[in-house]
Amino acid sequence: MLTVRQQEVLNLIILGRSNKEIARILKLGPGTVKVHVSALFGKLGVRRRAAVAVAGARLISSARPGVERSSSAQIIPFPGLGYTSRLWPRTRAGAELRRPA
Repeated sequence: MLTVRQQEVLNLIILGRSNKEIARILKLGPGTVKVHVSALFGKLGVRRRAAVAVAGARLISSARPGVERSSSAQIIPFPGLGYTSRLWPRTRAGAELRRPA
């Protein structure tokens, strides 16, 4: 599904690296990294870089047998935003944050 280079780029995106950092780490030109990132958008069917990281992390975790999601994790869709969150609802200093309308 993904080339070896695309997997390397994906791993670095998951780690939060910018295109410039990825180019330096993999000794590629910034334009080449941009091509790989664009290919990842298409192959993973997403439109945002954060969604690439989420989809990539899920792809990697599903490839590893024995790695499961915590039973207490709650998947909450955010319609129109193109992603879901396991982290909502959160509390900060005892006050519960409101869910976006």
